[in-house]
Amino acid sequence: MQLLFAAKYMAPGGKKLDALLGALPLYEESLRIREQLHDTWGIAGSHRAIAAIHVQIGNGDVAAPHLVTAIPLFVQVHDNLGIAESLETLGLIWHARSPGHL
Repeated sequence: MQLLFAAKYMAPGGKKLDALLGALPLYEESLRIREQLHDTWGIAGSHRAIAAIHVQIGNGDVAAPHLVTAIPLFVQVHDNLGIAESLETLGLIWHARSPGHL
């Protein structure tokens, strides 16, 4: 999550998109490492972080499967905040797809 914070707020010249796109491969590498280590919480967190970036750059269809993967893993490790943040992000995707239905 620290990388995402840096990508959002510390990007030189306000180039948020460039920072987000730069952070994405780092989170993908984190996911690969966490999977090799069988780190359930880390796998879930990496999926959620990847999803959050995709939502911010307008790729909700790419983000949703990451969240669907992350939520049961957060349940498995009893991380209620991870569950809540993932559900919130799914809600943002739903809202973006059907803004007139709220």
